[in-house]
This record gives sequence, C-alpha cells and structure tokens, in this order.
Amino acid sequence: MSAATQGHDENTWFVTKKQSAGKGRLGRDWQSLEGNLTASLLVQVELEPNKCAMLGFVAGVALIMALKAFDKEIEAKLKWPNDVLLNGTKLAGILLEMQSLKNGKQAIVIGFGINVASSPTGLPYAATSLNEHGLDIDCKQLFMALSESFTKAFEIFMKNEHEIIKQWQQNGAGLGKEISIINHGVIINGIFEDIDKTGRLIIKLANGEKQYISAGDMQLGATTNKRENNGE
Repeated sequence: MSAATQGHDENTWFVTKKQSAGKGRLGRDWQSLEGNLTASLLVQVELEPNKCAMLGFVAGVALIMALKAFDKEIEAKLKWPNDVLLNGTKLAGILLEMQSLKNGKQAIVIGFGINVASSPTGLPYAATSLNEHGLDIDCKQLFMALSESFTKAFEIFMKNEHEIIKQWQQNGAGLGKEISIINHGVIINGIFEDIDKTGRLIIKLANGEKQYISAGDMQLGATTNKRENNGE
C-alpha cells in the first residue's frame, strides 16, 4: 500500500516468486511456495468506499476467466467472499486492502495467491494446485492471462457493476445449497440464496427469514456450535 503514497502508477502489478511473510483475511499468516503465483495489483479509483469492496468480486471473475483461457471445462468456482475452488478444493485466495488518498481517490491493493505448481500442507482445510489436476500451466503464463482478464473484468465493472455480479453468480459455489457462515464465533446455518448488488451474501434461515452477511467465513454444508444461529 505504501507504493500508492510514493507516486507509483495507478495500475501497477507486483509479482514475487516466493512469499514467506504474507497475510490473508483477518490477519491470518499466509505463505506462498515457490512455483506458485503471488501477485498484487495496485489500482486507484474514484469510487465510494462501499463499492471498492466489489473489486474482490471483479478479481474472482477475472481469475475464472484466466483459468478458462487454458481449459474451458475447468471446474473452478468462486467461494464467497474471496476464495477460488477447483473441484471443491481451495486453489486460490484473494485479499483487498484499501486506503483513501489525498487526491480523493481510493488506493486498492488486490492480492492474488494461486497454487500453480503445488499446494501447502498442514492447513485446516484442503488445498490443491493446477498442476495436481493435470493442468500444465506455469506462473508466467497464468499471470499474463490474469492481467489481461482483469483489465476486461474491470472495464465491465466500471460500465455496469451488475454484470460482474451476474458473472460471479454464474460461477458461485454453493448457491441454492445449505451453507454455514462463521463470524466472530457465531455460526449461521441456512440456504445460500444469492448475493446482492453490493456483494453481501443472502442466507435464508430455517424460519424463512433472510439475513444479509457482509463479512465472515463460508463453509459448504451445515455445521453446529453452541452459539449457532439458525433462525429457530
């Protein structure tokens, strides 16, 4: 983010071969193994802060577009709010950081961590990589496709943000199925009904009530907890 205040161009990519001190959502530690793609894009936009968060959905759509450039039949899905799954297993994560600048624009860093050659072990969830699924793609090839597809997705968003929502919905994991949302120790079980125009997840509870979720971890399928909230 410091690059934004040091006069870097509005649209600048930063790519590294290996990252050992990265961070994910909610300040979690995150590492990228060599042979995987770790890339961040700095953009500066004139958008309301609540709309800036939509760039995470733009990034997800762009990554799906990039993957389909190599395999049109690839079983890649977008898991709300910021993961990409391959055959139901985590392939990539996306992270946004935002800061208001003195010129009135919003500086946004969009970080991509994509398992290309291998996937990390010892995680609390299953992970996979492109090479493990027989896709012979290297980081350079994927980065070139991603940079091109992000430009396309960003242009779509700036012209019609609802189209990005539509494309996300077409590739969303768990839509219409039972899910759990975990946020600050509270678990909400219900049906993943949709996302709204601002990217909030809409979950339908057992009593028919709908809740609009702005943040949290989504799990496919129901789970239980002492602090569970299922609308009953």
